[in-house]
Amino acid sequence: MTNDDTIVISRDALSALMVNNDTYTPRTVVLQRGKKGFGFVLRGSRIAGKLFQPTPSFPALQFLDSIEKGSNADKAGLKQNDYVLEINGINVTSMPHEECVNLIKRAGDTIALRIVTANISSKIHSNHDSQSYYTAFQS
Repeated sequence: MTNDDTIVISRDALSALMVNNDTYTPRTVVLQRGKKGFGFVLRGSRIAGKLFQPTPSFPALQFLDSIEKGSNADKAGLKQNDYVLEINGINVTSMPHEECVNLIKRAGDTIALRIVTANISSKIHSNHDSQSYYTAFQS
C-alpha cells in the first residue's frame, strides 16, 4: 500500500538519475597565468550574436578549442569544447570573439571563467562555417 507521497521507480531509472554529471552545470574556474599563458585556445563567433538564444547543446558563442596538457587550465579540469559563459564576471554568451580575446588579454595574471560542459560531439564545431568561426587566441 502506498500513500500520496510515495514514488515508485525502477533501479535502472534511479541509477540514471543518481549519476554525477557535470554537464549543463555552470562552474567558475580561477586560473593563474603560467609561463605560456593560461593553457587554452579560445574559438568562437567573429560576430556578435544579438539574436543568439543559448540552448543546452549550444550555450554560448565561445568555446575552448583545446587545452594544453599539464597547463593550469588542464589542472583546473577545463575540457575541450567547454563553453565560456563569463570572463571575469562579464557575460560573454553572445559576445564576438575579438571582444572575448581582449578581455582575456586585459585579465593580467589571474582570470575567472564561468564554464559549462555541453553534452555534444566535437564534430559540431568542425561543421561551422569557417567564415564565422576561427581560432585566434591561445592563452
